[in-house]
Amino acid sequence: MTRSIEYLAGLFDGEGSFSIQVDLRTHGERMSSRFGPSMSVNLYYGSDVLDHFVGTFGGTIYPYAKDGRPCGRRWNLGRRAGVLAAAVAIEPYLEIKRETAQNFIRALRMFPTDGTGANRKVGERVWAPETALAVAEIALTLNPARARKSNKTLEYVETMRAALQKEER
Repeated sequence: MTRSIEYLAGLFDGEGSFSIQVDLRTHGERMSSRFGPSMSVNLYYGSDVLDHFVGTFGGTIYPYAKDGRPCGRRWNLGRRAGVLAAAVAIEPYLEIKRETAQNFIRALRMFPTDGTGANRKVGERVWAPETALAVAEIALTLNPARARKSNKTLEYVETMRAALQKEER
């Protein structure tokens, strides 16, 4: 049986999360970054429904462990095109996470779309610093305040803000 987008959106509204992982790298005095968007749903019971997420949006299902003990499964979808399509599809049916989905979609639409990825050539900038900072700032808002924030993302935002302020002087 195929599940409707509305059904999957309802499940995502309660158990899903949007994320943009920021990977900050330093090469001597030069910094580079990589942004990894993803959507995921963790289920402890009735996790067979995650197969419907894969059938509808793609992605992968992994065993999920808590405190080192297997206890469920996790559906995960990554890469900009896939997560953008899935987020756009479920956004109209979300209630709790609608604003978060809208921010996530806004950030994904800032990503370069020419197929070059994060690094075209060494030393060549793909992202404008202001755009990269805006995406990182959105990444910090995607999960509830009680959720652990990525230290790498916080470090990236602080570093980029300082660099942009230095350029303005």
